[in-house]
Amino acid sequence: MHGKLTSWKPSNSESVVSKRQSCPSPPLSYLASSASAPSSRNSSIVISWSPSTIDTGLLQTVSTAKDSQLLLQYYLEDGAGKLSPRTIESNPFITHVLPRAVCDETLMSAVLALGGAFLEVKYDRSNSVLHTAWEHYSKVLYDLRHIIQSLASHTVEQSVRVLLILIILAHIEAISGKTCGAIFSHLRPSRQLMLDLLANGKHNDMIRGKGVESFILEHYAYLALIAHITPYALDQARTIPLDPDLLSLDSIHEYDNFGTILSCGVSLFEKIPLVSVLARRRLCEEEQTGGCSWETFSTYQSLLEDILNWTSGPPGSQMKEYETAQRLAGEVYRHALLIYLKVSMCGAVVSNSPEVLVEIQELIDAVWDLYAAVVDSPFGTAMLWPTVIIGSCLTRETQRERLRAVATCPRWHMRVTEACINMLKLLWTDPDPRAFGPYGLHFIMKKHKINFCMV
Repeated sequence: MHGKLTSWKPSNSESVVSKRQSCPSPPLSYLASSASAPSSRNSSIVISWSPSTIDTGLLQTVSTAKDSQLLLQYYLEDGAGKLSPRTIESNPFITHVLPRAVCDETLMSAVLALGGAFLEVKYDRSNSVLHTAWEHYSKVLYDLRHIIQSLASHTVEQSVRVLLILIILAHIEAISGKTCGAIFSHLRPSRQLMLDLLANGKHNDMIRGKGVESFILEHYAYLALIAHITPYALDQARTIPLDPDLLSLDSIHEYDNFGTILSCGVSLFEKIPLVSVLARRRLCEEEQTGGCSWETFSTYQSLLEDILNWTSGPPGSQMKEYETAQRLAGEVYRHALLIYLKVSMCGAVVSNSPEVLVEIQELIDAVWDLYAAVVDSPFGTAMLWPTVIIGSCLTRETQRERLRAVATCPRWHMRVTEACINMLKLLWTDPDPRAFGPYGLHFIMKKHKINFCMV
């Protein structure tokens, strides 16, 4: 059965396509950079907090600096809503993150820097608000360098604190539209720290709280899963090892607060790296023999059957009013996965298989109106992966124009959506026959020295 994630890395015989070493696990000392110590900031810490107090009380806990208060206000009123389909009363970026941030200066700086990442499309880079945001970002890196030096002796609670900060940093890199792969500098140490907890028998202690801990696990899994927009391990800088213990969602999806981002299709998200691995295998086989092995074809058939037969599950208690939007979001992911799967079987050049191109266009047409409707719903927050996959296969100019308009509409206009469209434009205008689909994304990113950050 190919419906579960298993560890995989290219064998020696598969190194024809990409002759790179297996992905290392960078030490947490990656943060030991030359970041200078930031100026100290006095914060009046208020421990008691609830959504009803965010209008005045919470803003006063940050700083007397007007720019910092503006960053937090924007995070509360707009930014957090772009990260989860849930309402403000149950949005974990507010309910789980902020209660900790008001008594953790480093985490609060991360939150403020994230608010600044959203504001980058609204202000000129010379604006003092953005300068303040990146001062907070610098402070987080500086603080983490010292926190991590004693990480070996940390309790589970202290490790959870570091993981939460790293997850926020990962979102900052992606929302900012970074095209240098900066997000992976935070995902890799997050992976290492969670594996350390697992190896030391502390993993169950971590998730037992059913609060911020499962939020961390879900959002790490989300970011690590949607990073697979190209065939697996073609670019070492984008490669995250496939850890079943971290990327299989059985251990966390039963919790009441699960579904802050993955609720529209848990089993579909789990299949993203499986299709990515299949795409890599097909490239290897194409290079070596020109044909498709029975094992690969069997894997394809199993994945195809699972994806075709997928049905949406019931919404969580906090998302019942968005049941239709959740179901439609799952359908968008299902169609995007089918597109990815069918394109993957063609190897590097899809145009050599005109019958597949017809199937791909039929899938795009079938999901086109659903895609626009979902983007206009709270689940638009999770639509970047389908946008990239579907967008990489668009050949009609009318659909390309529509995708540009939908992806950069005011509601979702961020540096990351701008970077997404810019990358797709490079793909659409490149005459090389390899510039199509997920392999085409790898081709374009390598050609233009891009390492796109997904969120």
